[in-house]
Amino acid sequence: MTTATRQIKIGALKVDFPLPDMDLDTNVRELSLHYPMLRGTRVFEEDAVIENGMMTYNVVTPPIKVNG
Repeated sequence: MTTATRQIKIGALKVDFPLPDMDLDTNVRELSLHYPMLRGTRVFEEDAVIENGMMTYNVVTPPIKVNG
């Protein structure tokens, strides 16, 4: 059995999981150190789309708030 390579898609940016052997929540937590917009989102295993052996999690980021 082969496992699909996992990545997360933030807008148009696709990023491979930094910890491929760990679970989804651990990877999202690790990626949120470099992509803080992930802190305000929730990603579920059921949200994955598989294409060409690549498992992609699409993330909808919250809108940017601007005072003024």
